[in-house]
Amino acid sequence: MNLFTKKNYLECFFILNSLFLISAISFAATNSAWQKLGVNTAPERIVQTRDHTITVHEMTSSPLGSRAGLTFAWVEFDNVKKNILVKEVLRFDDSYSIYKSETPANALLSINGGFFGYDANKRYIPLGLVISDGTIVNRKIAWSGGGILLQKKGEHAKITKARKFKVSSGILQAVQSKPLIVEDSQVAIYSDDKERFNRTAFGVFPSGRIFVAGAFESFGRAVSLYEFAQLVTSIESAQGERPVTAIAMDGGPGSQIYIPQLKLHYGDPGKNYVPNLVVISR
Repeated sequence: MNLFTKKNYLECFFILNSLFLISAISFAATNSAWQKLGVNTAPERIVQTRDHTITVHEMTSSPLGSRAGLTFAWVEFDNVKKNILVKEVLRFDDSYSIYKSETPANALLSINGGFFGYDANKRYIPLGLVISDGTIVNRKIAWSGGGILLQKKGEHAKITKARKFKVSSGILQAVQSKPLIVEDSQVAIYSDDKERFNRTAFGVFPSGRIFVAGAFESFGRAVSLYEFAQLVTSIESAQGERPVTAIAMDGGPGSQIYIPQLKLHYGDPGKNYVPNLVVISR
C-alpha cells in the first residue's frame, strides 16, 4: 500500500526545503562570526522536536583547528507564547543530576540562572535579585552594569537594564545577571580580555520571541565574553530576526542548557552549586 500521495510528496518536499533554507541562512550568518574568531567549523547540525516547538542549532569547531572541541549552540522556539519560571534550587551536586531532578516535567528547556557567592560563614548564597512566582526570594545587588530578565503577568519575557529596574506589582519571575552582551541589536562588549570560559545567555528577538545560547568546551575554556557576544549577535531566527538584546548568565561550570525532550544537555557534568534555574515552558 502506497502511503504517499502526490500531495504528501509535495508537503515533504516543502518541509525539507524550508529546513534547508533555515539552515543555510543561519549557517551563513553564524559561520561568518566564527570566521572573525579565526575558527573553522563543521556543518551546522539542526535538531527539532517532532512538533517543531524547539529547534536547536549547533556548530562545532574543526577537530584539527586551534580551537578544537568548541561548540556553539542556540535554541529558538516556535512562537512568542512561552513563559519563564525562575526556580530556586540552592543545591551542590553533579550538575546533570540537579538539572534532571529540578526541571519540571512540562518544561521545554532549563538554563542556569544568576550568580552565587559566599556568606560570612563561607556558605553558598545566590547573588542578585531573584523573584519566583511573584515572591522576592533574594534582593537586588547594586552592580554597575548588567540587567534583569523578567516576566510580568500577561506579558512576554524581557530584559531590562538593572540600573533602571524597580520592583513593581505584576512581576511574576525575575533574575539578575551580568553583563548585557547585546543591546539595541549591537555587540555590547567592547574589548576582549581573552578570558575563555563556558558561557550561556538568554536573549530576545524584536518580535518578542525568546532564545537561549551557549558556548561550551570540554575543558571549560570555550570563549571570551567578547567572542560570545559576536556569536550571539550573529544568530538569525527562522523568521529572519536578529537578537535585539541578550544577557549573559553565570559563566564557567555553572553554564548549562538542558532540553529534556531531545535528551540534550550542554555544559560541564561535574559538581557545582546551582542557586537557581530559568525554566522555559509553553
